[in-house]
Parts: sequence; structure tokens; C-alpha cells
Amino acid sequence: MQKLSKVDTLKLKIIEDITLGVLQPGDKVYSRHQFMRRYTCSRGSIDKAVAALVKEGFLFSRQGAGTFVANRESVASKTERVYLIGNFGKKSAYSQIFQAGSLAAELQKRTDCFLCDYTDVNVNLENITRAGTAVIWDHPDHNQMMVMNYLRQLGVRQILVHRTFADYEYITMDYKAGISAGLDWLLEWSNEIAFFTTWTHTSSPFIAERQLCFFELAICKDIKVPSNWFFNDIDRKDDSFKKVEEQAFKIFKSDNPPKAIYADYCLHAPSIISAAQACGLKTGRDFRLLTFDYEHLLAKTDGVAMIKQDMNAFKDKLVDWVSNPNTPIKQQVKPELVFGK
Repeated sequence: MQKLSKVDTLKLKIIEDITLGVLQPGDKVYSRHQFMRRYTCSRGSIDKAVAALVKEGFLFSRQGAGTFVANRESVASKTERVYLIGNFGKKSAYSQIFQAGSLAAELQKRTDCFLCDYTDVNVNLENITRAGTAVIWDHPDHNQMMVMNYLRQLGVRQILVHRTFADYEYITMDYKAGISAGLDWLLEWSNEIAFFTTWTHTSSPFIAERQLCFFELAICKDIKVPSNWFFNDIDRKDDSFKKVEEQAFKIFKSDNPPKAIYADYCLHAPSIISAAQACGLKTGRDFRLLTFDYEHLLAKTDGVAMIKQDMNAFKDKLVDWVSNPNTPIKQQVKPELVFGK
């Protein structure tokens, strides 16, 4: 969990006084000694907090007159800069729109754009909290919540990509629509489906969302998942592939192998196909395989369908969000169903 410094905590207390109307735009702020008594803090911390709030547009100084509360609404009506915050050290299918740089390049045409890794957020807080800043969070988890709440209290615009925490603005995939289309395709062959899923974790809440969507749709579509065809004890580490292959081999070797399989982690699909081949079975001939996210290795495999994120739609909507500060977004993007050939 990222912790706030004493100065940042003090800034929040001053911002709270401004938000509650204790300090109004145009008011002269407290003297240093009044600050120290009100917030029980040192003179050094007050000096740093006030200087930072002046730089961020919450306060302004007049030489010889003092420091006053600024009218921040007029300053922040336009997006002056955007911070794309994500886990850039981890190559993931979920961060393609950030990793490829296409979003940053498009935003750079309209305003200043900066990339910031999760590990560097605290170092860049002074710049991120300046008036006119907008923040796009890529797959944030509970470790970023404290900073997100801090930025919210400072009035910084934020939008989450692939997350729907609290009442933050967001843009995410319409999991239900994508899974529904994929299941309809599987149902053309069988209403009994083998389901391979992975462990849920606080860092990957989307897995739980996908699982809930699958089971809800399974009930609505009268899909049956035999107990010996349900595998949910799989992690997402390198050693999981062998386990998936072993589990798949058992059901393919049975007297009644599945004709329809759904794996909600695309990198496990090759292990399932390998197990089928070892049993003399083939996708497109003996069974169909549906998986979540796009994997290039599967693009030429008949009998495979992939629920693929529409990266261009994500990019367009995020650019629109940055360009229109007064237009909040809480939206789901319908994925594509891509078939192997």
C-alpha cells in the first residue's frame, strides 16, 4: 500500500477546509502559527504544503499581501496534461493499449502526456496534483486505492481502465456480452461445457467478474458443467501449464470427452489443445474451444474462438474523455469474437 507523506496529509486537510467552505475563493489563508495550531504540525511541513498547493493551483500568493485561496474551477476547466499510470514493467495482454504507445501518441497531439509506473507515483505526486491534470489508471488494484482517493480529494480527474472501483469513472470490457456470444457459438455443438478458470486475487478482480458472468449465463442458457469438467484450482504462473495439460488429458481420455470447452485464460488454451492431440482429438473436428483474450498462436487454429478486446474503441473513448473534461464516462466496450482459421 502506497503511504502519503506528512506534507501530503497536511495538504489534504487544507483542501478539506476549502471543499467544506471554511476557506472560500479569495480568502486569505491562516498565518503559519494558526496553521500549526489548527493542524498540529511543524512550520517546515506547513511551508512545504502551502508552496505545493500554490504550485498546484489551490492557493496563490501576492507579494507583501499574503497567500489566498484560488478559484480552482476556472483553472481546471481545461486538461493541461495527462498521466498514464500503469505497470509498464510487466508485459501483459491487458496493457496493450498502454504498452504499444498508440494512446500516448494520440493524446500527445492534444496535450502533454506522461507515462508513469505504479512504483513512481509518489515521486511524481507534486506534478500529478497540479491544476488541469487528468489521470488514466491502467488496471489499478487495491494498492493504488489510497493514492486514487487522495487525488480525488484534490479534485484531480481520474478514469480507470478495466476496473470499476467505487464510483470512479471507468471504461472496461463488456464481459457479459463477449462471453454470451462465445457460449452461443459453443452451444452449436453441445450444452455440456468443460470450464477451465484460474484463481481470483485482489490484483486481478476481472477474473471474478468473468466467472460470475459465465455462471449467470450458464443458468440462463441451460448450460451444464459436469463437476469433473470444472477446474478452478489453477494459478496464472508458468508451472500452471503442465497442470492444465494433465487435467485436460484426463477428460479427453474419458469415454465421453467434451465437445465444448471454455478457458478464461488464453495462455492455457495451447495446453488444452496439446492434451487433445495426445488423445488423437482435434479442435474443429472433435470439439470447440473458446478462450478469453487474443493469442496470436491460436489465430490459425480451426475450431477456436477468442474474445478479443477492441483496443481502438478503448483508445477513442479515452481520447474523448481527455478532450471533454465536463463529460464523465462510465462505459463498457463490447469485445469482438475472433475465430481461428
